[in-house]
Amino acid sequence: MTLHLFSSAVMPPWGVLCVIGGFLYHLALGYFYTVGNMNPYVISYMGIKSSQSAWFSSVILAVQAISLPVGGVLAKKTGFRLPLILGILSSGAGIMLTYLTINHGLGAYVATYCILFGLGMGIPYSVIFQVASSWFPAHRATVVGIIASGFGLGALVFTPIQTRIINPYDVQPVAGKYPPEVEERIPRAFLILGGIVLGLELLGLLAMRNCPDSAAQGKLKAGSSNKTNVAEKGDIEELQSL
Repeated sequence: MTLHLFSSAVMPPWGVLCVIGGFLYHLALGYFYTVGNMNPYVISYMGIKSSQSAWFSSVILAVQAISLPVGGVLAKKTGFRLPLILGILSSGAGIMLTYLTINHGLGAYVATYCILFGLGMGIPYSVIFQVASSWFPAHRATVVGIIASGFGLGALVFTPIQTRIINPYDVQPVAGKYPPEVEERIPRAFLILGGIVLGLELLGLLAMRNCPDSAAQGKLKAGSSNKTNVAEKGDIEELQSL
């Protein structure tokens, strides 16, 4: 017995690719969950206090919350690609730029690793759900769940990579300080991790397409709205002539 859910009419190829692309993009954004794993290394490298590192996640979430509406506004005016491209430039490039800013003080580090990454999370976040779910209007909850699971899996994917790059032999810090052979790997880790994030987001962007049906419906609604306005204007002019 063939399930109707898997028929080509219900699951168009571009729709499936769009969901996969959204999953990959959100998987990259799930890098956020590794900030806590990176904090001990950053504290050791920069010589900052643990209380200062507690602000990193808070800043990212605050910037994400502020920038969430921006993505929706941009998507309505320019299409979904611009918010996703801005997300790639902000998040992936922000992590990679931290290779430089980690050597220039806490403010520079927060600017690239927290503020830029927060923008990269917030601007494309809801746009991805909207584009992917438009292909499957009867299964929106399923599509959103699949894509959101990518965000949740970020820690599972990126945390082992971070540890493998920076501290493959699980060397423990002494009085909060890691040995030089561990610390020297920290800046390079940002380049590698930022490159992985950027690559996943780029793959996600390339896999996503607007649903033709939703675009047609939008034009139909716009057309019917224009016709209604014209008809109402004609009725008003007719009444005025009387």
